[in-house]
Order: sequence, then C-alpha cells, then structure tokens
Amino acid sequence: MLMNENWRSVKEEKMRRLNRLLLKAIRESLDFGEVIIRFIELNSSIRKDEIVYNPGVFAKEMEKIFGVSSAIMLEAIVKRLYTNLGIKIENKKRSFQEYIIEAAKNIV
Repeated sequence: MLMNENWRSVKEEKMRRLNRLLLKAIRESLDFGEVIIRFIELNSSIRKDEIVYNPGVFAKEMEKIFGVSSAIMLEAIVKRLYTNLGIKIENKKRSFQEYIIEAAKNIV
C-alpha cells in the first residue's frame, strides 16, 4: 500500500511539474498568455492549475475566444512545451489534448 501511495505521489508531482511547464509555455508563446489564462479562468470551469488535466477543455475555450486562429496559438504552445521538455514533435497531426497526454508520458 505504501508503495502505491509513493507512486501516486511521484505521479502527482510529475503532473504538477508538467502543468507548471505548460503554463510557462502558454506565457512564453503568446504575448498575452497570462491574460488568456486569467480570462479562461474567470469565464469557464477550468483553473490554471487544472489545464494539464483538462487540455481538451482549455483548447475548446481557446477556440471560443479566437475561433480557427486558436489552432495556431495551441500549436505554438505545444512547440514551446515540447522544446522545454526536450521532446521532439512528430509530424503527425494531433489534437492539443493528444500532445499534452504524450508530454505527460515523457515527463521526468
């Protein structure tokens, strides 16, 4: 039981780290990243410390705000996040959520 709790603790810490890196990527890749994070937080059910757990919701909120242009912004966020993690982006076209799930698998 203790080993399971330790594993869960390690997993939770990795997810918190990934969320911090994701927020950093949003801020760095978008000139107004902090404003977007705050706006989404105030106008939806998602909080900034939960984005990594709900990347699909975050992407939908971005699309509500920016329409089709959100795809370019989400791509910039993914590129920055993957660069910060040292992960190579494959040429496969994935959703924002799929990219975040893949990043979670590679977090150390």
